Amino acid sequence: MKPSLALALLTLLPGLAASAQQPPPPPQEAAPDQSQRKFSSLVVEVKDEEGKPLENASVSLDNAGGTTERAGSTGESGFVQLILVKAGNYFVRVRLKGYAMGEQSVHLEADKRGELVFVLKKAQA
Repeated sequence: MKPSLALALLTLLPGLAASAQQPPPPPQEAAPDQSQRKFSSLVVEVKDEEGKPLENASVSLDNAGGTTERAGSTGESGFVQLILVKAGNYFVRVRLKGYAMGEQSVHLEADKRGELVFVLKKAQA
């Protein structure tokens, strides 16, 4: 082997050896899709002071920033279910014409169903 070629190979080999010893970069994790996220649900019952169910009450689930995450209206039985809610802390607000607004804070846990009961009082005229 010619001395100049041997010198060139020796000069390149330490760099090649060093790059071969470096571990590969860690694989990037894929963003979780809907099926991997943890969700909860919330069942809200709304009734009057006599215990009668209140139909058509507007129920909103608001995050700490005041943005409504889910909303619905109670049925004839006074219930509404809000589904596919991310686990976390929320404010639940209930409104129905002729009644004072109801509000409660709630913490929802992943893969569990929360339940709240609101007893609305007649609005003062």
